[in-house]
Amino acid sequence: MRLRHWIAMLFIVYLQTAEAVDLRTTISPPYQIMLQGELSGVSSNVMRCIFGEMDEVYDVQVMPWGRAVADLVSADADGLFTSMPTDELDDYATMSVPFALEKWYWYFTDSKLESRVDFHSGLRIGAIRSSNQALWLKINGYTQIEEVNEGEQLFKLVRAGRLDAFIADEKNFHEIALELDLNERDFKRRFLKYTPLGIYFANHFLSERPDFLANFNARVSGCAPGSMLLSTSENKKLKAILEYQIRNWVESREVISSIRMQNESMKKVTIKDIEVLDKKWRAEIGASERPMINKLLSNQLSKYLRDVQEASKGLYTEIFVVDRNGVNVGQSAITSDYYQGDEEPFKKSFGDGIGGNNISGIEYDESTRTFQVKLSLTVGDEFKTPIGAVIVGIDVERALSAD
Repeated sequence: MRLRHWIAMLFIVYLQTAEAVDLRTTISPPYQIMLQGELSGVSSNVMRCIFGEMDEVYDVQVMPWGRAVADLVSADADGLFTSMPTDELDDYATMSVPFALEKWYWYFTDSKLESRVDFHSGLRIGAIRSSNQALWLKINGYTQIEEVNEGEQLFKLVRAGRLDAFIADEKNFHEIALELDLNERDFKRRFLKYTPLGIYFANHFLSERPDFLANFNARVSGCAPGSMLLSTSENKKLKAILEYQIRNWVESREVISSIRMQNESMKKVTIKDIEVLDKKWRAEIGASERPMINKLLSNQLSKYLRDVQEASKGLYTEIFVVDRNGVNVGQSAITSDYYQGDEEPFKKSFGDGIGGNNISGIEYDESTRTFQVKLSLTVGDEFKTPIGAVIVGIDVERALSAD
């Protein structure tokens, strides 16, 4: 008992003497809010969870966004949240993996704007001062911007006809409409973009703590579950793409015959054989010589899939067809694995037999700052026998922006 007491005392002393990670933020509902004099909200709760699991002490100062950015740039702060990725901050800091995902819409009351593709010219646009939306408008060349202090003002200005439209996060819009006791149907909306939100850690801080960011990122998914899930309406739109677009070419002769041929040629292959092939495939990625990869990429099915992807005009980000074993038959681009049988898209489509399909959660590609979901469905022959599956990467922003 005495030993436990001393260990507890030493830990308390450590917490009291450890140098706190010095963070900056601003009030931005629902991500950062003041509740009974204390900082709360979605992002604050995630911070508390992650730093708690890391046994790290941190301190947060709330201030206007401009001052917070200035502190990060001048190395007076170790981190800044909650921020979208920006070129300005990339020069001084590194962003964590996203722990929240904003869904931005144009909101307006004039029905004439519903069919308007371009919101860039001739419209008076509103945004909350110093918000991510205001920053995005300026970066993208909008000039007729009206910045206000509170979201409620945007609602009133659009309803009064003094603004044509404003940009808001879907969650924030719902909260303000509820506070004002407004019928949300009075406003029309058009999807604009997803915006990942995370914390920027200053480069000077990360140079002193080289393992910090990896440890922080590893805990994000556990402390922010569900942040990258699709809504019911988004799922419905993607399901329509799967059923009325993808299924049309999946049932083509090129796909069916190619899967059949591979199923026949690999009918005696064991899981150990597949593991050897998968290991060989992964070893060839990045190598100067890659005969296995090149052979698959040059077959007729892969050429067909590249044509399908090109014809989608950016909607499809990748396509790969697999046989009943979950092994690649053809693909539009290089995949990281040759064997897909242990992956969720295959198991949740082929595993359910004819009619089986699956829509994954949203995946964020940090290198391209784009969002993708994977649609998968079982491929069957004329006898309604499952023979394989197709997995299609979808640019989800493009899918939701389409009429």
